[in-house]
Amino acid sequence: MPAPKNAWSHYISVITQVQNRIIKEDFNDVGDDNWQPDITTPRGSLRVACTIKATDSAPIVLLRLMLYYIVLRKAQDLQIPVYGMPIGFLNSQRKYRPHVHLYFSQDALNVQKGDDPITGSISWRLMDETSSSITRIEVERLANRIKTELGTVKDVAGVTFEAKRCNLNTNKAEDSRYPSAKQRENILGESVELPRERPEVDVTFRYATLSLHGTKKPIHLYDKTLQLVDCVVR
Repeated sequence: MPAPKNAWSHYISVITQVQNRIIKEDFNDVGDDNWQPDITTPRGSLRVACTIKATDSAPIVLLRLMLYYIVLRKAQDLQIPVYGMPIGFLNSQRKYRPHVHLYFSQDALNVQKGDDPITGSISWRLMDETSSSITRIEVERLANRIKTELGTVKDVAGVTFEAKRCNLNTNKAEDSRYPSAKQRENILGESVELPRERPEVDVTFRYATLSLHGTKKPIHLYDKTLQLVDCVVR
């Protein structure tokens, strides 16, 4: 069927059928298909005001849609509920605090032939600082402490460990879920070694970075591998 010559005639016909079906279902407590327009009751008055007529002009159609979806707040039915929080409270949350990362990897001499070195990381937030409050002196102090402490004990965070704040993710069947033996699978006719999950290996500290909210790149605090540039301390 070719497009109608009178676009408005076609539109008002379609919107009247579709929208009025929604209105009728929403206001079915007022009356059924045989209901006669009656504005003597609040619900009846709203149904009449929201119902589109074939003789309505474009502004009137828009006003009826606005009344139903905006004023009566029916548009919220089209949106999945979202839980939020005030922006001031959000900005004070942990995820916006300066973030320190320590990176580790397996020594090359301990890596079996054909394997990739195992890597790992530890991180924490500086809860008494923000991206705007932390100073260059504090960043240098943190970098020097990492350089000093990681040679002996891992106490660079400067806080006492509290077991009650530590959560561990464990599996009901660790041995079968994360077997120590290498696993292989036949893929396209070839036996392929699968990546290892949660392997138990010794790793060595490599480098540390600091991420500040609002910056695009992390700050290199200290690099034991001498491969990163612009480190705070060497």
